Amino acid sequence: FFFITLGVMVGSMNVQQDKTSPEYGSFGQYDFEDPIMGNQISTREFDSDTLTEALERPGLTNPCNMETYHPKAIGKAMIRRNTLAIKQAEASKEEGTKLKRVLQWYHLMGYGFASTVGAGIFVVAGQVANQYAGPAIVFSFLIAAFSSLLSAFCYSEYAVRVPLSGSAYTFSYVTLGEVIGWFIGWNLTLEYAISASAIARSWANYLQDLWDQVFPRHEMWKWLYAWGPFGWDVEFSPLSCVIIILCTLILIVGVQESAWVNLFMTIFNVVLITFIIIYGAFFIKFENWSPFLPYGVAGVFQGAAVVFFSYVGFDAVTTLAGEVENTKRDLPIGIVGTLSFVTMLYVAVSLVITGMLPYYKIDVDAGLSNAFLQVGANWASVIVGLGSVTTLSATTFASLLGQPRIFYQMAKDGLFFQIFAKLTSAGVPAIGTIVSGLFALVFAFFLTLGELTDMISIGTLMAFAVVCAGVVILRHQDPKRPTDVPLLMLLYFCVCTLSALSIIYRWPLWSILLYAIPVPIVAISFYIFKVVDIPTGFKTPLVPIVPCLGIYINLFLIFSLSPAALLRVVLWTILGLVIYLTYSVRHSKQGIYEAIISKSMNDANG
Repeated sequence: FFFITLGVMVGSMNVQQDKTSPEYGSFGQYDFEDPIMGNQISTREFDSDTLTEALERPGLTNPCNMETYHPKAIGKAMIRRNTLAIKQAEASKEEGTKLKRVLQWYHLMGYGFASTVGAGIFVVAGQVANQYAGPAIVFSFLIAAFSSLLSAFCYSEYAVRVPLSGSAYTFSYVTLGEVIGWFIGWNLTLEYAISASAIARSWANYLQDLWDQVFPRHEMWKWLYAWGPFGWDVEFSPLSCVIIILCTLILIVGVQESAWVNLFMTIFNVVLITFIIIYGAFFIKFENWSPFLPYGVAGVFQGAAVVFFSYVGFDAVTTLAGEVENTKRDLPIGIVGTLSFVTMLYVAVSLVITGMLPYYKIDVDAGLSNAFLQVGANWASVIVGLGSVTTLSATTFASLLGQPRIFYQMAKDGLFFQIFAKLTSAGVPAIGTIVSGLFALVFAFFLTLGELTDMISIGTLMAFAVVCAGVVILRHQDPKRPTDVPLLMLLYFCVCTLSALSIIYRWPLWSILLYAIPVPIVAISFYIFKVVDIPTGFKTPLVPIVPCLGIYINLFLIFSLSPAALLRVVLWTILGLVIYLTYSVRHSKQGIYEAIISKSMNDANG
């Protein structure tokens, strides 16, 4: 909050306010360029190819001197928004993008389902039922799903407005500014690469369990999945690296080919999970659902925060926006369809697992397969083990698919190292795919799912909250007063944080009421600003109520997680800020673009 506030306040001192608000192509009446540039030169006056060639010329990066790092210059850089993304989206309709547009809505639902189902059903469900919510895990999934649905509406509108790869990173950069876009893009690494690492580790454990059941006389060597060298109290997992290497190699082949592989795996998972629900229902005992709330309401919300990373799937769908053939039709179907279908499966499986066994007997690491073992259905346990290996393979695959495309878009924008912007002849960001695979491989070798779940949830929740905020800013921001709505949104984030902390940490009742009152007042205050831009495609309903409610729930779930997880994310963010200040500020294509326009104006004026 401190860095965001500093950037907005310092940068707003340098924003010149224009008197006009011309329409900008198919993106509605909002002029993305006017609040940043402060002049009346539009990107439309530059030929797309000429502009791209100009931005690629060497020697255009800002020098490393006092002028570049002056507080006012840094402030302006932090709030500049990516008008080039709008131009690229416009040009892609006529010229086509380098990333091939070959994906349909069923491909998107396949990726979304594969990246969502797996960690939620086969791993986190047992942990949350045993340690947090008991049978009320159903409510934990529903709360997380409700928050995800609110964010899904905002994601759908964003993805149709700005059909480029990059997910919440691109959406945030276009509407909220460079530093927030970088903040989201950097923390999405927690959501994709690290979740791939954690799920791969779980995949190795399930494969070991399956092997031992099928070949009881030849148990798997322990050093493959739980290696503790030199007597150290650690459990390294060489086996988890295998699935990451395989998924990385498939991804390098190309998106269209790998999409069909993933779609086949996903169909198999749907059939298998349906079998688990139907057959497991025969072992349900109603007395296992009592008590239904063993850990109280607080446990339900803590459980919701833990399971939230299970809903990363529809966010993975938006990273493929640049490769979707019909963006306006397929993206909303893919996002909302994924979320609805997955939630039904989560609720059904949660009812089955808590009905089969008392919540305190559910295994934390392999809840479903162990549940069938405990009720005597050994053959079903083998099938579930096979399904776990297959589903977690698809989940790892989908997680590794999204991360390189975020790196690709950030590199194209000049905010990340240019080597990540290179594509193969098949249109695949190979360097980003390999680096993401190596990154995930290292973490999978050293860390466990339990150590990473909270960090992954925080990264997802932060991205959701920022996307919700961006929709309100897009709808209500007046180009003549560009800082009013963002500053009010910053105030809303602050009052939501205080209200959430007061409830979670059980502050005195008077303080809970005191901090709760400003939340609806600030939310309603957005109605003061007239609507300046209504999208022509998918529209988020009831703006600003739906986005504001989504922000509050997301922040509430963030602060429900452990302080240690919050600290790790803060340290990760500081590392990202160092990269931003030392590299991104100087190499930003938006900054170079603004410098070109400024120079052209000075030359024209003599």
